[in-house]
Amino acid sequence: MPFAPLHLTVQQQQHCHDRLFQLLDRTLRSCDERDERDENTQSGSSHHQTGIDSRHWKQLKTQSNASLYIERERDTWRDPSLLGGSWKNPRVLLAVGTIDNSLDEVMFGLEVSDFTAVQVRSETLGKKPLDGAILTQFMGPTEADPFQFMGITWMVDEPKWPLNVMVHPRDFVIASATGVINCVNGERIGYEVVQSIDLPQCPPLPNPIGDGHFNVGGNVELLGCTTVIRVEEVAVVYQQSKR
Repeated sequence: MPFAPLHLTVQQQQHCHDRLFQLLDRTLRSCDERDERDENTQSGSSHHQTGIDSRHWKQLKTQSNASLYIERERDTWRDPSLLGGSWKNPRVLLAVGTIDNSLDEVMFGLEVSDFTAVQVRSETLGKKPLDGAILTQFMGPTEADPFQFMGITWMVDEPKWPLNVMVHPRDFVIASATGVINCVNGERIGYEVVQSIDLPQCPPLPNPIGDGHFNVGGNVELLGCTTVIRVEEVAVVYQQSKR
């Protein structure tokens, strides 16, 4: 592993916390707006298709329990506090669907106990091998929130054959958080937030790393991914920003 275990300052931990929860807050507000439109819409569409503003979102694909959208206009997504200087005109992908399980069961699947859990999840759900490590964890499970996690992870995404002949592995340094929010109206909402983070302790890596096993040309930036899991029908909202 090219990075030593991290020792973040209090200010760095707060910076990570603020950026992750700004992204979560933005996603939750968009969920509330969708719910308001859903209440005012009389439609025979599936739950995951109602409430989506077709003026802002273009449907890419759909199936019985999920739909995928992309925003129509690039300028609808602007938040300088979340963007990095190298990001130009990002767009947002939105996936909305339902899972036939309880909130606790879904959150158990998102639980991050160690990097092995991350690898198992990636290979099980995405059939994609990952290498890397959890560099530091500064929030963990509590009695009130047994699914709580916040930390910094370094990971390498190595393409499978035949893509690995043309596409080199890419590495990410990300801040991530999972947990459950208890709302004032009694609703429980699960979340997972992932976002690139710049830390002086984790500079871009040389090309190649160490013994040359990974041919990585510096950290790739991931603007943000947010997964929100709600109790009713365990509806899942997943937003990912991309270049």
